Amino acid sequence: MELSIIDGNFPKQDAEKIVKDIFSVKILYHQNRIQSNQLSADERMRSETRIHELENNLQKVLKKIRAYQEQELSIRAHIELSIFAPVTQ
Repeated sequence: MELSIIDGNFPKQDAEKIVKDIFSVKILYHQNRIQSNQLSADERMRSETRIHELENNLQKVLKKIRAYQEQELSIRAHIELSIFAPVTQ
């Protein structure tokens, strides 16, 4: 299932805030998992790695937004959502 999350024109400042907010939700999810102290060492490391990846990706997107001279930007964000039972080994 593909879902449209963002589809519109936004002032540059709003575009930055929207993108930051989207990434912040996922970063917060991983931070909360780490703080719960219920993760194995491997799970904790994966969450820490994922936070680092998300932060790096956020910086890349913000850099791209800031590089545009226009004060209004068109943003379209879609996600592909697949829901299924996890594969067990």
